[in-house]
This record gives sequence, structure tokens and C-alpha cells, in this order.
Amino acid sequence: MRALKTSEFTIHVERERFLDEIASEREQREEANHMLKKHRQEIELERNAKEDAYHKLEELKQLLESEMKTKVEERRLKEEQFRLKEQERRAKEQALFALYETEKHLSHILRSRSWRWTLWPRKAEALLRNIFHLKNNRIQAKDEGIEEEEEDEGGGGPPIPTIPCLNAASDVAVIITCHNYGHYLTDAIESVLRQTYRPRELVIVDDVSTDNTPEVAKKYMGHGVQYVYCNQGHPSSARNEGVRHTSAPFLLFLDADDILVLDYISACLEKMKDPHVAIGWGANESYQFIGH
Repeated sequence: MRALKTSEFTIHVERERFLDEIASEREQREEANHMLKKHRQEIELERNAKEDAYHKLEELKQLLESEMKTKVEERRLKEEQFRLKEQERRAKEQALFALYETEKHLSHILRSRSWRWTLWPRKAEALLRNIFHLKNNRIQAKDEGIEEEEEDEGGGGPPIPTIPCLNAASDVAVIITCHNYGHYLTDAIESVLRQTYRPRELVIVDDVSTDNTPEVAKKYMGHGVQYVYCNQGHPSSARNEGVRHTSAPFLLFLDADDILVLDYISACLEKMKDPHVAIGWGANESYQFIGH
């Protein structure tokens, strides 16, 4: 009996020890799982930190590349600006040199013996041309008077003056350049058509106007006026465009916001008959002060 009790006690003790070992092993396993989970979280945090650092590094790299491109573009623009200034300087130097050479050449011509010896023949030629022009102008005035009488008999002429077919002496072309100056264009055209010495051609160059310039110009197209539409973007280029549409040897450029006095062309041609006269142009402003 005592041996049986001892055996039962031993079994009970072993059972308790076994259960304790199982509990201890379970606790160790749970602690190991907890440590593993914590380690995984640390690894995840470290990986996220590395990814954030990588993204920031990429952003910094892109920022540096953008800054580098900006600096390269700024340097290119500075070089281009310097090159343009250098070209402008060279162009000015060439223009000044050409002007100097021209003045030198003209001075040499004026001091030459041939120029002095041909002075009186040139004056005689100018006198003959003057007489020839006066004769042609008289014939022209007579022909125009006959045409006016015929128009009066037929019930009146057109409301808009036209450019008649003149003789060979009328070798003047007027080129009007216009960009959004349609409200001035009518006065400019009328001032040309009312000239005492009417031009052979009147060319209106419309430089991409967005106002009523085409309507105003086309109203005169049936009256000896040529309308040219272009996209030049600069008055000088627009004038050159007008030159390409005329073959007249004498050109008169007029801005759309300007007008000609009644005998402007006649006065210019009269002066050009003298070979000693040079004709130029300049800007002039007049102001009227009204007192109170």
C-alpha cells in the first residue's frame, strides 16, 4: 500500500513538473513570438525609413538636375545676349564704316574735275527736263479737263477720286503701311488721291490688322488702288513688302495715320529736277497751347 502511494505521489510530482515545463515552454514561445513580431516591426520601420530617404534623395537629385538645367539655360541666354550685342556692335561699325566710305566717295566726286567740268551740261539737262515736264503737265491738265467735261455731261463722276492713266512722267508710287489704323486710313488715302500730281500707283500694305483696315482699303480697290495683305510685324518690313508690288522708280512711303498736303508730290518732283538737290525726310511735332 505504501509503495502504491509512493508511486502515485511520484506520478503526481512528475505530472506537475511536466505541466510546469509545458507552461514554461509556452511562455518562452509566446515571448519569442512577441520578440519576433517586434523585430519584424523594427524591420518594417527601417524599410519605410529607407524608402523615405530614397524618395527624398530622388527629389533632391531632381531638384539639383533642374537647378543645373536652369543654370545652363541662363548661361546660354547670356551667351546669346552677348552674341546679339556683338552682332549689333559689328553691324553699327559696318554701317558707320560704310557711311564713312560713302561720304569719302561723294567728297571725292564733288572735288573731282569731271564733276566741275560737267556742271553746266547737267544744269542744261535739268533745264530741258523741267521744260519737258512742264509741257507734259500742260497736256495732262488739258486731257483731264476734257475728261471732266465728259463726266459732267454724263451725270457726274464717281464719289471717290480715281488715279487716271497718266503719261510716262508719272513714275511715282505711294506705299501706305497700316496696322490697326483703319480709322485714319481714309484720310491718308484721300490725301494721296487729291494730289495735284497724282501718283501712278497707290499700294496699301495691311500688316495683319484686326480692325476695319481691309474694309476701308478694299473700298478703293476699284479706283486705281492696290491692296496687299501681309504678316511682317514691323513697319520697315511692311514697306519692303509694298516695294515688291510696284515697279515705279520713285517711291513715297506714308504711314496710315499721316496725310499729304495737296502739292506734296509735285513739290518733291520739282526739286528732284535739279541734280544738286538731295531730298530727305524727318519727323516734326507741333503743339498748340490754349490759354485759360
